[in-house]
Formats: sequence, structure tokens, C-alpha cells
Amino acid sequence: MTLLVETKNLSKTYSITSGFLWKKPHRFKAVDGVDLAIRSGEIVGLIGESGSGKSTLGRLIARLIQPSEGSVYFDGKDITNLSHKELIPYYRRMQVIFQDSASSLNPRKTIGEQIVTPMLRMGIANHRSEAEFSVYLILEKVGLKKEHFTRYPHEFSGGQRQRIGIARALAVQAEFLILDEPTSALDVSIQAQILNLLLDLREELNLTYLFIGHNLAVIEFFCDRVAVMDKGRVVEMLPADELYERAVHPSTRKLVDSVLSLDPGVQRYS
Repeated sequence: MTLLVETKNLSKTYSITSGFLWKKPHRFKAVDGVDLAIRSGEIVGLIGESGSGKSTLGRLIARLIQPSEGSVYFDGKDITNLSHKELIPYYRRMQVIFQDSASSLNPRKTIGEQIVTPMLRMGIANHRSEAEFSVYLILEKVGLKKEHFTRYPHEFSGGQRQRIGIARALAVQAEFLILDEPTSALDVSIQAQILNLLLDLREELNLTYLFIGHNLAVIEFFCDRVAVMDKGRVVEMLPADELYERAVHPSTRKLVDSVLSLDPGVQRYS
């Protein structure tokens, strides 16, 4: 598989001020020198404790925020310092599916309008009628119906809104999806449906995923490889199906040991 996404020494530093006005701000590195490579067609999981920098790293890769240091490469092209206009073709090729599906949708516009408009702006379709027909097909592909086109976000369940987010990414022909805990707010049965849908779409359309999550069972089932973050750094990378057996870094072991078992005799590590 060819390399699709790569980061080199990627960092994001924030200046934080607190307390009295005369206190000097201190600098906080949310992401600290991350090197990460994702091959085309691969699913890489990204895990770590809350505050470890997972979501910030995802937003840096998607170029939603500007890195403080380092580089982001997409399909061999350095996109770190491109202008907003220059980034538009890359925004089309990589999309983010957020945990809070409701906040990523405009409550005042129909679902159809929110999917058709990006298609027209990015030149995916030349005419509105062409775009609308494509959206009907995409809605069916993600498990929705044609009549959902004219409905508003509040009329859908959480699982349906995640399907809408996936449909919006497919409509602009995205190749790389950053999935930021897309199922953590859903019921277990709905989680399984969304994950299986994503797996089917990956197989059919040769999609590539960066899956940010904290549920190790989901990571083990869904991902090919898993990167572990701690304090802004990737401290370990290993095959997802060997997460429990081969984890050696203390941060990874802590995550693995925190998984509850119904069998009181089960112990991951001696």
C-alpha cells in the first residue's frame, strides 16, 4: 500500500495565561513532535487518556488548525503552509466525522441542502439536479432514504446524524476520513451498525481512516494498527490485534489494564 498521510515532527503549542495580569503566560504543547504514517486503505487507531492530544492531532492533520512546528504530507505533497485557497482540493479529499454529530450540522438547513452545496462549490457536480440525484444514491448507500433529503437535523437520531456526516464526506469524494470518536455517544447496537457501515465503505471505495477513540474493544475490532498517545506524543505503535499481548509502554499498559473483565481471574499482565 502507498503512503497517503504522513506527519513529521508535528507539534502544536498553546500559550496559556491565568491568574493576575502581570503573570507571564506559559506554553503548553498539546501535540509534541509526532511522526505518523498512514497507508492508503489502512485504518489506524489513535488512543490515549483524555487530554493526551488525540483530537488536536486529528485537527492538525485535517489542517483545521495551524501547526506550530513540523509538517503534514498528503499523497506526497507538503500541505503544512498552503493558503486556504490552496487547501480547498485537500479539504475535499479528507473529511472529519465528529463525535457530536448535531453540532456539525446547520439546524436551519435541510440535510439535502447541506450535502448539495459543498458538491457544487467544489465542482463535484455541475448542476443542482445532478448533485441532488447523486445525494439520493449516497443517502441510500449509508442506510438512509430519499425522503430524508428534505428533513432537518433535529428530526434524526444520533445514529442517523452520523450516517449523514458520512454521506456528506462521500458526496465530495473524500479518500481519507478522520473519525473523532464517531460512535462513543451511540448505543452499542447502533455503534456496531455504524462501524460495519464504515468497514463496508472502506472495502467498496478504498477509503483510509484515522479512528480516534478510547474503547479498546472497538479499536481492536475496527483498526489495522493502533498508535498510543501520551502527553502529546505517540509513545507506541503496534498491530491492533496484538494490542493486549504486545503492549510494553506504561501508558499503553495502563489503558489495557483499565479494561474491565467479567472474569475476576483474568489478568492481562503478571
